[in-house]
Amino acid sequence: MKKILNSQKQIKKYNQGQILESIESLTDQVKQSLSEVLKIKLPAHYKKVDKIVLSGMGGSEIGCDLLRQALADKLKKPITIISGYRLPRFVDKKTLFLSSSYSGHTEEVIITTKKAIKRQAKILIITSGGKLGKLAKKNKIPAYIFKPSFNPSNQPRLGLGYSIGGLIQILRRLQFLDLKKSEINKALSLVEKESLKFEAKKDFNKNPAKKLASKIHKKVPVLLSSNDFLGNLHVLANQLQENAKNFAAYYALPEMNHHLIEGLSHPDLLKKFLFIFLPSNLLPSRLKKRFKITKNILGKKNLKSINVDLKGKDFLSQSFYLLTLGSFVSFYLAVLNQKDPQKIPLVDYFKKQLSK
Repeated sequence: MKKILNSQKQIKKYNQGQILESIESLTDQVKQSLSEVLKIKLPAHYKKVDKIVLSGMGGSEIGCDLLRQALADKLKKPITIISGYRLPRFVDKKTLFLSSSYSGHTEEVIITTKKAIKRQAKILIITSGGKLGKLAKKNKIPAYIFKPSFNPSNQPRLGLGYSIGGLIQILRRLQFLDLKKSEINKALSLVEKESLKFEAKKDFNKNPAKKLASKIHKKVPVLLSSNDFLGNLHVLANQLQENAKNFAAYYALPEMNHHLIEGLSHPDLLKKFLFIFLPSNLLPSRLKKRFKITKNILGKKNLKSINVDLKGKDFLSQSFYLLTLGSFVSFYLAVLNQKDPQKIPLVDYFKKQLSK
């Protein structure tokens, strides 16, 4: 595996769609969106809401999922995510309704947005254009319509920086997120520094992302962390599945301690599983103890597990670090699995069948 992941010929073979370039541009995406959202006119009455609802699917939803967990202690309003066609009854005039669709063609988001318009919710759209962009212009809805200059792959799951940066700045401007600019810059600086270790030209022995991909190869990864990083685990599982075509699952502690560990009673069924612990040094002592005991139980069942340390001194930095590390891992795992990380044939097939 070292030889394969150190081969620039192999890397180039599976990077025809410029996946790596998009992964390497995460901080540029965030910076672009942070800057551009400052230019959008946000109505003053948008601050007079009592809740926030985001409608999104896949890559357009998981960015919000990541933020509401990592920044839970900095959010002043609750955020509910809907990933479907139904609009909750509590969506009303006092709701900030965020419609997020990278392409602007996500049917679930378009349908719920139209319903939210009828409910007279305070709507704000995040998209690169498409039908959602047209809907914003037609109904004079405030919108962040971005040009994905730093996502050459044009894959929504690799353009998370736009939804993350856009959402952060929108919430900051509406005074719903108590996050300083210096905190954002600290997280971005960490990612820019650490991502150099993950680059394709970096030798396997000095590349944490290549090493982790090699450990996951031919395994079923089960991602484990605290609720603070549940959004991150969601993102990583999605990327492993879409980019590497590798099944992945994720769970959060302490919730899993109340049920999942009993599911380990037949370890012979779990021989292909690799439990990946992603603990944080920011967690309370009781939660750290839970990680230790859980890992001990896995050992007694002779189940394989590893630890992945998170870099950074705050939750946002560690969350951004994990997002970047996971993206690189998904690419290198795709190379090992001999799968094109850009193509998603089964998803495309499903959409084609659904359109009939």
